[in-house]
Amino acid sequence: LGSASGPAARPVQRQAYDLMVRELKARYNISIRKWRTVMSGAAYELKYRNGAIKRLITAPRPRGPVSAAIFLHEVGHHAVGFKRYTPRCLEEFYVWQWALREMTARGIAVTPRVLRH
Repeated sequence: LGSASGPAARPVQRQAYDLMVRELKARYNISIRKWRTVMSGAAYELKYRNGAIKRLITAPRPRGPVSAAIFLHEVGHHAVGFKRYTPRCLEEFYVWQWALREMTARGIAVTPRVLRH
């Protein structure tokens, strides 16, 4: 995904990113609350009185390495688990590690811009 370039590669990238989104939504039972137009996101859970849990994220739609990293980071909160690690900065560390491993496994380039973000 990260090494393809030019107009002919974009539809393939889009399909690969869309497939990634579908796979991860299904694996972690996540709903997209909103696709953001900015490079930030949030992950949260709604817990109902009957015990049901709804998992949600807001993130930019994955279209390149940075937006994919942010999307994966938010999914990572559900994959790693909320309040599993304290302090909160430790949870963020493990979630970022999860997101970067997922990028590498999927062939998405971990660029300097991704690392800066």
